[in-house]
Amino acid sequence: MMMRLAAALLLISSPVAAHDARASEVFTFTGSEQAAPGGGPARRTGFKASLEYGDGHRESVAGQCTARDNPPGAAFSRSGVCRAPGAYTMEFHCQPAGQAGSNCWGSLTGDLDGHHNGLTGLITYQSGPEGDAGVGRWND
Repeated sequence: MMMRLAAALLLISSPVAAHDARASEVFTFTGSEQAAPGGGPARRTGFKASLEYGDGHRESVAGQCTARDNPPGAAFSRSGVCRAPGAYTMEFHCQPAGQAGSNCWGSLTGDLDGHHNGLTGLITYQSGPEGDAGVGRWND
């Protein structure tokens, strides 16, 4: 009986209630990258991104990324880390998509001295010649 009650509560409270409660923590974003000096075998880029949250507020971030190609046969063709000081660190992995683009996935960790202090999150995006575009979500 207790299991049925727990299952019923999950069904009642999940998708709609969770969506409303987290609407401000879900975001879409667009961004651009530019090559940065240095890096050696790793590719370094500077980036700027504009985030728009479900409640309508916006956030602009900028930082640097370092990425490297993974060895043949690896699950992902490229992996790296981006840091937006005062905002977050993103670890990401990408696979080719089409002739000039990549599909990428990653995790977010809020900077301790920033707005997202203590939060973690997920992100997915497509990267191509025109820039990056995707969605993300901060967890509680």
